[in-house]
Amino acid sequence: MIISLSVIILGIISFYSYRYLTLPDKVQIQKDWRYTIPEAASQVNYISEIQKDEEYNRNFLKGNTSYAICYNWCFPYDRTRINASETETLVEILNDSSSYVWGEFGTPEYKYCIVFYNDEDNEIGYTEVEPMGEVDSYPYISLMKWGRMKPSSFNQLMTIIENES
Repeated sequence: MIISLSVIILGIISFYSYRYLTLPDKVQIQKDWRYTIPEAASQVNYISEIQKDEEYNRNFLKGNTSYAICYNWCFPYDRTRINASETETLVEILNDSSSYVWGEFGTPEYKYCIVFYNDEDNEIGYTEVEPMGEVDSYPYISLMKWGRMKPSSFNQLMTIIENES
């Protein structure tokens, strides 16, 4: 009986350790993706940064994504695959400047990380989601302002994440 309980406990610890240790590596995604990062937009330079994004044809993964996986940064470190149509909706929301307002909440505690993949199953970008309504995306574009989302856009994003989970 004691041996069986020990084996069960060891199995549970091993499972959750594996889940934790296989969370996405954001630094590696940034290294793999050759992307010119724009200067952070502010209310002063917003128009010029938008023009630079257009000039260099920068957008947040439009037309490049095949699917996404949403990772929960909190225990039990769940992960859920998001289908192609929902992934495209997420990309549209994140590329829309009207989804954002100026401002941020301070030090965010991200709960989710959505990693986007292309047709060849390569990681091509990510978005971290803070439950108060802030996101941090790579590759960053100026349309994202400072990452604080309007409540209606944030609710759309959360509906997709939570329906898939």
